[in-house]
Amino acid sequence: MANTLLPELEGLRAVAALGIVVTHVAFQTATYHPVLERFDYFVAVFYALSAFLLTRGGQRSGYYRRRLARLAPAYLVCVAVVLATLPELAHISPPQVLAQVFMVQIYLPDGLVAGLTQIWSLCVEVAFYLVLPLYLRLSTPHRTLTLAVTIPLSLAWPWAIAGVTAVNMQIWPPSYVLWFAVGLILAELERIGVSYRGPRLPFALVALPVAWFAGVVGPAGLEHPSPAE
Repeated sequence: MANTLLPELEGLRAVAALGIVVTHVAFQTATYHPVLERFDYFVAVFYALSAFLLTRGGQRSGYYRRRLARLAPAYLVCVAVVLATLPELAHISPPQVLAQVFMVQIYLPDGLVAGLTQIWSLCVEVAFYLVLPLYLRLSTPHRTLTLAVTIPLSLAWPWAIAGVTAVNMQIWPPSYVLWFAVGLILAELERIGVSYRGPRLPFALVALPVAWFAGVVGPAGLEHPSPAE
């Protein structure tokens, strides 16, 4: 069984966390800069890290119990504090409260409420947690086939849901299969002994202008992107 702890990735996790903080501060302070607004790209880093680390650990007993124990206490405290103290939520409905508690708010038309809208990304990650054991039970060829099928479907998802307005299906799990797939693929490559020991700076030199360009040409602020975007 592989150890899921890789200290060398903690720095990357810290950078991603800082990026998420920066993008939320940019929105809350009306700092309308296209690059800062798109620091939510770092959500992709968290998704890929989760997929990589959990997959390289293999199947382990008590998986769901450990995920729940790691996530639920802090999450429920956060939800309770926001619901109890935010004036905008004084008249929140019982179904909305239950949606926050069970992390299904992204699937309901009025599920996302003030003070907790950022939880959408956690809802997506929880969906990944739920299906990962099913993926790990597959043989290597079936895992490959699963990725070969789901990645194109994920890329087609924005066009499939175009015109749906009752609920924001752009933040449903199918939209982010590719992000998780990066981690899944890296875990499979590590398992079969594939490694890269060459220079890493060129990757950063390519990634930075790509991220900048995507921020500039993508949708401004919190506007819904078009399928192509």
